[in-house]
Amino acid sequence: MGKSWRTAWIAMACAALAANPAMADDGERMIAEVNELRASNGLPPVTRSPALTHSAERFAATQMRTDSFGHGPVIRTRGTWSALGEAISMHRGRRPRVGMTLRRWLRSPPHASLLLNPLFTEAGAGLSRGRYGRGIATIWVIRLGRG
Repeated sequence: MGKSWRTAWIAMACAALAANPAMADDGERMIAEVNELRASNGLPPVTRSPALTHSAERFAATQMRTDSFGHGPVIRTRGTWSALGEAISMHRGRRPRVGMTLRRWLRSPPHASLLLNPLFTEAGAGLSRGRYGRGIATIWVIRLGRG
């Protein structure tokens, strides 16, 4: 009975993810939330960029692996961009906390102006979860660009 219960639970979880694809990828959820924010401010949405997503995910993972947190001197990503911007955030625990992270960025004038900049047309978001210092943390990186 235990094995069939686990199988049923896994099937239900997969069905929930299929019914709500945004649950499957926290980075896509973050971009969707940013787009809701932009729409409420009369701005066009940003589209998800595979290059910026890959870059954001790698930078978040690097910061977690190296126990460091901060902006680098340059944003490294594939492609040619006429403008690039970045926001980073960290919180305790493994939950993604998309809404909380976005609210934190909005309380910071430089981060809010970045997210609400009509110049940007593409974005990629990534996070890394793991041991940071003496605790468990989640690091978020969102990168915005204009091709």
